[in-house]
Amino acid sequence: MSGKKRLLVVGSGAREHAIAKALSESPEVGDVYVLPGNGGTATFANNLDAGMPAIDAAHKHKIDFTIVGPEAPLGDGIVNRFRRDSLSICGPTQAAASVELSKADTRLRAHRAKIPGPRFAIFTDREAAAHHSVLFNGHIVYKADGLAAGKGAYVCSTYRDVHDALLKLMVEKKHGNAGDRVVAEEKLSGPEVSVHALCNGLQAIMLPSSQDYKRLHAGPGAPNTGGMGAIAPSPILYSQSDLALVKATFVDRMLESLAEDERPYSGFLYPGLMVTDSGPRLLEYNCRAGDPETTSLLALLESSAYELFLHSISDQKFRTPPKWGEGVAVNVVLAAAGYPEKPKTGMPIHGLEIAEQLANVSVIHAGTKFVDGTYYVAGGRVLNIVARGANFEEARERVYEAIKYIEFEGMQYRRDIGEEYVQKKAA
Repeated sequence: MSGKKRLLVVGSGAREHAIAKALSESPEVGDVYVLPGNGGTATFANNLDAGMPAIDAAHKHKIDFTIVGPEAPLGDGIVNRFRRDSLSICGPTQAAASVELSKADTRLRAHRAKIPGPRFAIFTDREAAAHHSVLFNGHIVYKADGLAAGKGAYVCSTYRDVHDALLKLMVEKKHGNAGDRVVAEEKLSGPEVSVHALCNGLQAIMLPSSQDYKRLHAGPGAPNTGGMGAIAPSPILYSQSDLALVKATFVDRMLESLAEDERPYSGFLYPGLMVTDSGPRLLEYNCRAGDPETTSLLALLESSAYELFLHSISDQKFRTPPKWGEGVAVNVVLAAAGYPEKPKTGMPIHGLEIAEQLANVSVIHAGTKFVDGTYYVAGGRVLNIVARGANFEEARERVYEAIKYIEFEGMQYRRDIGEEYVQKKAA
């Protein structure tokens, strides 16, 4: 392992498993540590105790480069602490991470930067927020201003929906203090697309587009989740000209705004977009890579993941751009019984060894633990099953074939991930 880089990945979900796996397969990388990791990362990396501060882990294990997965440590200033100790890390500073930490402030910033988005207003008073919905006949979206684990948006179609949303956000405090201030947004219409950029200040590399499936199931009234599956690339924004437009409008303008405010942005910048009849419109910014989108994206990466992530700490453009494979990736999340409200844990998981042997299929762990040779459910979103294929029909066949072999009590998942694009192809 002489000369090989020692890397640390911070986080415990499928995103972190996918990142750690891709890094471990990079020729420049030797030892990979994950803090705290999960049952899957334990098979190829070194899981660290959840109580160990990341900066202590970096010093103890002589880490060359750290990648942060979740938004919470970024909001807590992990990048600032690492930089003070001259440690290399991929992610935005606490000030730059404000693009996700406050949806209200970011809406105002985006408006000043002429980034297209919905009409919006900001409220701290519940009655005023409710009255505002009259302007849109109850067709409105309320969002918690602060972090809410991807579950703080409430899409309303009736005044009853408005009442329920504001009750959860501002009275019941379902998302804690994140709902003390809410953003009320015009309800747009169109498909949603996730676009990721890896940034190093004013420069950005665009990754392929992706598409997240947020609802627990496809039926009416399905609860919102952290994501039940993802595809990449999204056929909605696919071409190089599409990505160039997104980069110029939604990435570069935000990078310039933050730089002007002395908040230079590095790491993943992930604008969530809705493609309306008038073109893409901004729904939100995220200061980290998406979960489950990252699992689908990295399944298509054919060059070094280490080289890709290094862009975030370089002051130069890539001489050789990352290489993305042909075809598509389909990722289906297997969730625990009771998810998203009260997931049940502790059940043994069976069949993983069979699914992992299937061609062009990867089993990425999220909420699992490994005890005495058996994997157990340890979280709401348990596993990501991802398959590559020449088209969505082929990738879907592979991913759902793999799922047939996996069992745990109460397992739930969506059966329609990517299905709409098979139908379009057949038509």
